[in-house]
Amino acid sequence: MSEKYGVSGLIALNNIDKYTRLAIDSILNQTRSLDELVVVVNGKNRAFIKSTLTEWYAEISNIKFIDCSLEQLSFALNLGLTKCEYKYVARMDADDISHPERIATQLEFMEAQNLDVVGCAINKINSSSEIIGEVSYPRGNKINDKLKFSNPFCHPAVMFKKETIMMARGYNAGFKSEDYDLWLRLARTDIRWDNIENILFSYRIH
Repeated sequence: MSEKYGVSGLIALNNIDKYTRLAIDSILNQTRSLDELVVVVNGKNRAFIKSTLTEWYAEISNIKFIDCSLEQLSFALNLGLTKCEYKYVARMDADDISHPERIATQLEFMEAQNLDVVGCAINKINSSSEIIGEVSYPRGNKINDKLKFSNPFCHPAVMFKKETIMMARGYNAGFKSEDYDLWLRLARTDIRWDNIENILFSYRIH
């Protein structure tokens, strides 16, 4: 692999709503800036969506908008991964909020611990962005124990090494097989992963 040192953000979306710009702005306005943001626009309305996003972010040079005709998240994420140029990739969904220190904290933690994947604790927020709960995820060796029964990471809040995910052949095909399937396959390798106890992300429930 020949990725450059740095962090790519990765979002896939097939519509625009009142949360889209809040989400994208949150991952762009970080204390440690992304080196690039890759946005995969899929589905039948992709021309309109891409045009709107291009207009919104015309002044920002490090955003890539990728067309994808297939409206399937796992396929879109795999396509986006191939377009990410940097060593680390931070996932993001188009209706959530990354807290300003998310990228800096996850990157520092990953490098200090030599990790392949890192998640974090999250707030749950409602459609009005009010906090309705908190979720802490298992840490260290408890991740593999938790994995037998449920998902030990908040998928849109993870950062991972691109090479690690590509070596695992990315996300599996299908409409319901995105992150949990990936974690199960990675668990069969010598994967190094953890969750940060800090709340660095707000996950929207609506």
